[in-house]
Amino acid sequence: FWLKQDCRCVWRKSLIDMDVVAVNKKKRTIWNRIAEDYIRDIEELAAGPGRSLLASLDVASAESIVDVGCGSGLLSADIAARAPETKVFATDFAESMVKAARTRLEQYSSVEVRQGDAMDLSWLPDSSVDRYLGNLLIMIVPDPDQALREAARVLAPGGRAAFSVWGNKANSPMFTTLVDATNELGLHKMSYSGLFNLGQDEEALRQRIMAAGFKKVVMWHAPMVQNTLDGAVFATRIMASEASSTETWINDLSEEHRVKLHSEIARKADAVVRAGRPIGLDMLLFLAEK
Repeated sequence: FWLKQDCRCVWRKSLIDMDVVAVNKKKRTIWNRIAEDYIRDIEELAAGPGRSLLASLDVASAESIVDVGCGSGLLSADIAARAPETKVFATDFAESMVKAARTRLEQYSSVEVRQGDAMDLSWLPDSSVDRYLGNLLIMIVPDPDQALREAARVLAPGGRAAFSVWGNKANSPMFTTLVDATNELGLHKMSYSGLFNLGQDEEALRQRIMAAGFKKVVMWHAPMVQNTLDGAVFATRIMASEASSTETWINDLSEEHRVKLHSEIARKADAVVRAGRPIGLDMLLFLAEK
């Protein structure tokens, strides 16, 4: 539910016409509210693709790295533990995340934690870091092109940046089964998350990254996978997440409709597993060199 709430802020038409500052302020409020749930339920799962990105960055050979949108600092802690000589700047725009990151990372002398915005890293000089990490980042900032330009600006020549975004909807049953089941049963009108938008046209995204100031870009896909092969377990999780969001429609369902929805989500998830695929979210990962 954490990403759906953020998506509602970014992609709802009435908000698209607002200026970036206003959108960012609303998004910060949302992330401060859901930080505890995200850290408890999602962050470890989301760290999987992030760790793949770290492997591609070869952080042990870098003098410095900035982890933008660091959340509670899970990946920054990985960096500090594996590469204690590398200076780590961990930053997030939500105060609740920054507080959690400071608690997690206080044991590492190589890490500096501060509140910051992906679209404005003015506290970092030009060409001042060797590596940049943006796991699940640019798809949720109001101006992803500005975030990419800032990544290129702070990187030294030859520096590398690694990002992940949501990928192909067709390979993302983690976030499509609820939508499909709900619509097919006629219980509520739902649409797929706008957070899939950036990852739908890889070549267009590659061109945007190049235009931001990078000279080489490579992309690949990797799944974020639920740690269950049981459709009923997944159905319980995803319905609980939706029920925890600001949208109350699922809480207003009759018990009969809730049972039907649970059964249909479980059936769809079990079909995915029988086909030999994980109940997961397709991620598009990319590595860019300045």
